[in-house]
Amino acid sequence: MVAILERLVEKEGRLDLSNDLASAYLAKSITVRDLGDRKNAVAYCDRAIAIWERQVEQGDAESAEDLARVYWDKAELVCDLGDESAALALYERVIAIWEPLVRRDGRRELANDLAMAYGEKAEGVGSLGDNRRAVELCDRAIAIQESLVFREGRGDLAAGLANSYRKKAIALHLLGQHPGSAALYDKAIAILERLVGQKGRRELAEKLGEACSEKARLLGFMDDARGALKMWDKAQRASSMNPSN
Repeated sequence: MVAILERLVEKEGRLDLSNDLASAYLAKSITVRDLGDRKNAVAYCDRAIAIWERQVEQGDAESAEDLARVYWDKAELVCDLGDESAALALYERVIAIWEPLVRRDGRRELANDLAMAYGEKAEGVGSLGDNRRAVELCDRAIAIQESLVFREGRGDLAAGLANSYRKKAIALHLLGQHPGSAALYDKAIAILERLVGQKGRRELAEKLGEACSEKARLLGFMDDARGALKMWDKAQRASSMNPSN
């Protein structure tokens, strides 16, 4: 399919099929990634990016969303390959596309995607040592996700909100702001306990166990041995509920 579309677009001038060719490159990227070949997956992402960047430059606004998603896919790939700086730059491009769509154009269906992009960028800057910036980005993600979950009734996005609480908690811990970090872990754990215990989302038991373990270590830093022991017990109970165990 890729070879046929390349011939039609590049040799026969069927530019009307450019979007189909970019989508085929993206599908090929996913296939080779699943086979473990991340370098070739990046190369196919780059081919799709070249097409969609050109279309956006020519005024095709609809291609912007496709471009943001292939930037995201490439960011995950280069991060797996150990290039965190390149991944961070790609997440910044994603945000640059989605921010105006959500904030200016009211595209609420992209709001959670934007929040997740903020979260990925927060992880990136945190891994490079800028935990204050990580906190700021987590706050942007949390503001969107709290609105979606608590005001708009998007309970299906609650696990993502819990994850953002955890990311901010980690950054605050690294900044030495332990009480604030502990409070955020409490919020994350409360959400995950409800999802696992009341909603039957047992696939989230591993995340619950991780959050409890992280808070246990934090309480150890705070010299709260009793609280840490209780949290380790919670982590063990969560682990026992993990369907993969």
